[in-house]
Amino acid sequence: MDKKLRQPISQKQNEFTVTAKIFAINLKLILLSICFFGWASLAFANADEEELTFCTMDVKACPDGSYVSRSGPRCEFALCPSEKLKEVLITTTITGSAETPDPVLEKVRELEQKGLVTHVVIMESFPVRIQFQATQKIIDLLQALPRKTPEECH
Repeated sequence: MDKKLRQPISQKQNEFTVTAKIFAINLKLILLSICFFGWASLAFANADEEELTFCTMDVKACPDGSYVSRSGPRCEFALCPSEKLKEVLITTTITGSAETPDPVLEKVRELEQKGLVTHVVIMESFPVRIQFQATQKIIDLLQALPRKTPEECH
C-alpha cells in the first residue's frame, strides 16, 4: 500500500518538474527576444539621422582623483569636474542661420550633448534665436559660425 501512495506523488512531482522546465525555457526565449529586439531598436533607431560611434573604454585620470571616459561623435574625453568649474558660464542669446537644417542650431545641440552648452532655449523666430549658457570660448565659437540670411536662401 505504501508503494501505491508514493507512486502518484512521484509522478506528480515529475509532471511538475517537466512543466517547470518548459516554463523556464519559454521564459528564457521571451527574455532573449525582448533583449534582442530592444537592443536592435536602440541601435538602429537613429541610424538614418546620425552615424553610430563606438568609443574605446579607456579613461582619463583627473587631478581630483576622479575619472572621465570618452564620449560624443569624436570620442573625446569629457572634461574633468575641476576643469568644468574653472570657466564661468555666461547666459547669452545668438541668432541662427536661415538655412535648413540650421548649422548653428545643430552645433548648439552637439555641444549640449557634450555638456559644453546648458540651459538651451529655442525661441520661435526666423531665423531661430537660441538662448543658452556656455563659456566665452564656446560663445565665440558659435558666433563665428557662418550664417545665411533669409534673402540669401531664396
